[in-house]
Amino acid sequence: AIGKGNTCNPEPFITSRMFEAGFLLGFGILLLLACTYLFRMFKGRANGWAPLALCVFVACNLWLFAAAKTGIFWASLYTGSATANITQFSFKKELLDEHRAPRQAILLGSSQTQAQIDENILNTQLTGKLWTTELHFPGSHALDMLLVLRRLRGEPGDQNFCYLSEYYFYTGLHSTAAPYFLSFSDIPTLRRLGWGRELFTQPYAMGLLADALPIFACREPLSHRVLGIAMNSIEQVRHDSNLQTNLVDRAAEHAAIFKLDRNSDLQKGAFEEFVSEAARQNRRLILLDGQVNPILATKIAPAIRADMQEFLQRIARENPHVTLV
Repeated sequence: AIGKGNTCNPEPFITSRMFEAGFLLGFGILLLLACTYLFRMFKGRANGWAPLALCVFVACNLWLFAAAKTGIFWASLYTGSATANITQFSFKKELLDEHRAPRQAILLGSSQTQAQIDENILNTQLTGKLWTTELHFPGSHALDMLLVLRRLRGEPGDQNFCYLSEYYFYTGLHSTAAPYFLSFSDIPTLRRLGWGRELFTQPYAMGLLADALPIFACREPLSHRVLGIAMNSIEQVRHDSNLQTNLVDRAAEHAAIFKLDRNSDLQKGAFEEFVSEAARQNRRLILLDGQVNPILATKIAPAIRADMQEFLQRIARENPHVTLV
């Protein structure tokens, strides 16, 4: 029930969760004993609460840093169909090493990849030959895919499938993955790619803070668990209620965000770095030349679709580890 179909072999899944539970329990006891010792040391001193509070804060971050490397921690934060995206991603990521199939495939990209390719059907049909793990992140652009792939260094995954559409390259620089996946080690790469100004915007600042403080990195999953799904879905419900119900009118309005400009050049540069990163990790990329909703496609300038296809064809020609479908 906890695995939700994401494990192909129950034995390593169960034994790993038992080991993780014992490790986190033992580590938690050690941190508790350390805090108790410090409490006795500072008890009765003037302003003794300040260093004690700091020690408790550090202990919580240390425990969460260790917990975030385990599958049982992320499984404990599962809250049904509205589970936080980072929870689902992290849980599946921690299971990658436990699959015993001869080869592994990873599905990357936005929710379009998740919607167009069903990992459960693939795993049912290809049992014993290929195990597929879906690691999409909603709203991903090209840069987001790069940040996610850099977090998968050292993880299994012979082949990576990406369902691509105009959304990845031509809808601006807003990043949904940066608050969760950006790290300080990414800064030189982003500066080299021309993203220096964006590093001072909110999503990237949140990502760097999360990289420094595990308790902040786990803010969304923990709030889902403590406050409940309804409390954390208020913004999404408000957004959905304000959507235009006429699809043709909505498409005409939405098409305005698709542009060929500096931002699209930056996204394409980030995608080329994504392709290079895959080569460094010895991963084969299978790029699926996808589409947006056909109603929306009729409202987008034809030059944008042509530019994307020309770009993807060039990527496939210049990189032997890339297959374009």
